[in-house]
Amino acid sequence: MKLAGVTLKFKNKILFLLIIFTIINFNFYCVAATSNNDESNWPMFRHDKYHTGYQSNMGSGNISNYGILWCKRLNRSLINGEPAVANLDLIGNKEIIIGNSNGELYCFDPYGNVIWKYFCEKGTYPLLGNEIDTTVALVNVTGNETLEIIFGCSNGKIYCLSAWGDLIWDYQTDDWELSSPAIGDITGDGELDVAINGVKSIYAITNEGKLIWNYEIEEGWGTSPVIVDINNDSMNDLVFSGGFGKIYAITTQKIFDNNSKLLRYSPEVLWVYETQPVINPGILGAPVVFDVNKDTSFEILIGHRDGYLLCLDSEGKKLWKLIVDGPICVSPVVADIDTDGDFEIIIGTSGKQLLALDSNGNFIWKKEHQRGIWPNPVIFDVDGDGFFEITSIDESLQPPGPEYEFESTIYSINIINYTGKVVHKLEYICKCYDNFYGVSVVDLDSDGKLEILMGTYEGYFYCYGELENQENRNDLIDDDKNKSSNNLENLVCSSRLLGTLIIILILIIILIKFKKKRKSK
Repeated sequence: MKLAGVTLKFKNKILFLLIIFTIINFNFYCVAATSNNDESNWPMFRHDKYHTGYQSNMGSGNISNYGILWCKRLNRSLINGEPAVANLDLIGNKEIIIGNSNGELYCFDPYGNVIWKYFCEKGTYPLLGNEIDTTVALVNVTGNETLEIIFGCSNGKIYCLSAWGDLIWDYQTDDWELSSPAIGDITGDGELDVAINGVKSIYAITNEGKLIWNYEIEEGWGTSPVIVDINNDSMNDLVFSGGFGKIYAITTQKIFDNNSKLLRYSPEVLWVYETQPVINPGILGAPVVFDVNKDTSFEILIGHRDGYLLCLDSEGKKLWKLIVDGPICVSPVVADIDTDGDFEIIIGTSGKQLLALDSNGNFIWKKEHQRGIWPNPVIFDVDGDGFFEITSIDESLQPPGPEYEFESTIYSINIINYTGKVVHKLEYICKCYDNFYGVSVVDLDSDGKLEILMGTYEGYFYCYGELENQENRNDLIDDDKNKSSNNLENLVCSSRLLGTLIIILILIIILIKFKKKRKSK
């Protein structure tokens, strides 16, 4: 018997193949859900283009077994930027790139060994030094088969190095104290460009180190820009702040001659929002530009030293303003930390509080610290349970001074869960007054377990991870004895399995009914 030109036997084969495809699809989904999302580059400050502070890699480690894997000291110099990690030559292991206040840029392997080092000379104004105190960008801007390292220095230069630490180009600005760079297509020609902020101007540079345009801003520390299409016109824009409280959105305008030939590019201001700060500089943390409330347009979140968190819409108009207990000197963090489908905002204050807010700026929880929140918090999933952890730094109340020279100061990297509970503390005990700066979380050696990297004021560079030797755990305090066993991935895969079984059941019912119909005929 034939039905619409297809034999029943052939139709059974089709149904059988559909069942097999559904099962394979389920298995693939579960593997994808539990595997690491290995990032191929580190394109800018805070890793992602929106500055959200969200680390997308999902780990499989046990945080209660974490401790110091290795520690290096970078010539007793300040390490202020966040470590950047990527596979620079796209073969073998990943590399770690971090700079210091002595003008030295280090490249480490995953085990703390120095691969190469690049030194930045002092510039025209030697008193300004040659500090590398921001986060580098690791991205392929030249179109070759490796990544490049792009960063700014207090000597006023923007550098582009090869994967092996060789200079490709540099650009001398009329500025100093340059921000972390951002990488993206600024001109709309399909090529990656570099945007970097200074004290006096923001600069747009080609991937060959040539100036596209610069725009003078109010003097003061300018924050790292975000490159996004803020007004939805298919052209990327720059969103950033100046040191004294102004927030800018700038796009690139094309200037043509009478014959429609492109002459040059020029900056065009879309809008400026002025905060009128009481404390100067008013803004220290870079903005987050993200669709926080899921209205299909961007919101801009930025903290202020006058003690409030500001949320603007994509046109630069205030949506809400939340007064907090002290100055905000860091960037907010945005992620769906409790997997309820809505984004949460995490912000730290100099009033010693870490706050969790909903997308409208309402309080969810707060966590008291012994010190002001610095550096920027980071969100990640260390154990792969689908619920996010948050880093924050705390310390003892011991003040600095000669009388405390031989006494220990205790610093801790707090691992906080989505409810605001400190589930673990990774301790660092120092004989002198020190301070943590940038924190990054990444799977260094591709073993599925995340490592935590950070530098300090005294030039120490730490790598925390899961220890094989459990006796070496005196740097760890575990104050959570009843950790929840919730596992979102198991729930997701179980739900997927249930859906798969339902589909298979429906297909079997269709097949049985079809056979009965055939017998009745």
